[in-house]
Amino acid sequence: MAKKNNSHPQNRLLQLLPAKDLARLKPDLEYVELEYKFIIAKPRGAMSDVYFVESGVVSLMAFMKTGLSLEVATIGREGTTGVPIFLGSGTIPLQIMVQIPGSGFRMSVEAFRDETSQPGPLHDIVARYTQALMVQIAQGNACNNVHNIQQRAARWLLTTRDRVDSDTYPLTQEFLAQMLGVRRAGVNEVAASFRKQRMIDYDKGSVTILNRAALERIVCECYGIVRDEHERLLD
Repeated sequence: MAKKNNSHPQNRLLQLLPAKDLARLKPDLEYVELEYKFIIAKPRGAMSDVYFVESGVVSLMAFMKTGLSLEVATIGREGTTGVPIFLGSGTIPLQIMVQIPGSGFRMSVEAFRDETSQPGPLHDIVARYTQALMVQIAQGNACNNVHNIQQRAARWLLTTRDRVDSDTYPLTQEFLAQMLGVRRAGVNEVAASFRKQRMIDYDKGSVTILNRAALERIVCECYGIVRDEHERLLD
């Protein structure tokens, strides 16, 4: 596994740490590649490690008895998978999976728990991130119940673009359907409409945003609410 200097991390939570605290945590942080569809935690399975995402996107997925799955939140370089540990639990009834490959820093649950269970910079930073994640989940739930598939698809495309800092990123229509909790036929229709209007292009498992401004005219207010809350809490 390739090693990386973690004195200048790209993860926002680690960036917010005072230099002396980051230096103290450095031995506990292992740089890792996050491969596509790597499962970080299974539903109700014990978590053994916490990840601070540097690049790529991690999804929190809910699965229904019908076989339908729905993404309830995403984690990019602004966050960590350690919120369940921070809140005092070692499990979560969701699957945590790498949606877009990238990299991050891995920390053992024990080290993370020791560091965040007492007052200090990392505790305070993760507490603020926890609120941001809660807002994302709550707003996403409202969005799924109120807004149409075009608005929701635009929100997902823009949010993911912000996380990866690139107009082109891996995405299949099947996976987007899974993220939105709809049938693939519905996603096919939306993707075809967006492509016809030259807002996006897609080919061989990837999507390219061609006209961000057009997507921003379609997207619901949920996109801005979640983005602004992350910026407010993690500035």
